[in-house]
Amino acid sequence: RSLTAARSSSNVLLADPDARVVSAEVLPLQGPADFLHRIALDRGKRDGVRDGMPVLAGRVLVGRVAQVSQTTCEVRLVLDPEFQIRASIPRADGSLEGLLRGNGRGLYFEPAILDERAPAPQPRAGERILCSRASVLCDLPAWIGVVGESRRLAEASLPGALVHPALDPRSLRRVLIVIRADPV
Repeated sequence: RSLTAARSSSNVLLADPDARVVSAEVLPLQGPADFLHRIALDRGKRDGVRDGMPVLAGRVLVGRVAQVSQTTCEVRLVLDPEFQIRASIPRADGSLEGLLRGNGRGLYFEPAILDERAPAPQPRAGERILCSRASVLCDLPAWIGVVGESRRLAEASLPGALVHPALDPRSLRRVLIVIRADPV
């Protein structure tokens, strides 16, 4: 299964030939609710893992390493309310860039406004959201989710969209940690 995930992620990793992956097993946490916000992995400092490294399941961004010990690490998942990343919606006429945030149960995409005089770009239902090439966390073209519906949240400064994550974190058994000599 990890070989399949590694092959699936190979297209994502072509964007960075210096990156390598370390396969990791997901370890149980305290309760089932924890799986929506964080996971523990059986890899740590001894395997080259450091804080901030992206974690993939195939071509999908799962989250980022938040804490590391010698033999294990903890990953903050994309659904966690403290998780945010620059993201992109690829379109034929150019990508729609913005910020993607976890909200505890799902994701919210808020488009970046580059020209205050222009109408705010709107995400459309069914559009795929990928990590932005401008992201500091993960500049690999990993998939994050799919736009569900356009909506403006009370705490959002601009209209955006609710996003369905690309995978259910409760289904994770093995993941890949992206290791780079020089982290992004």
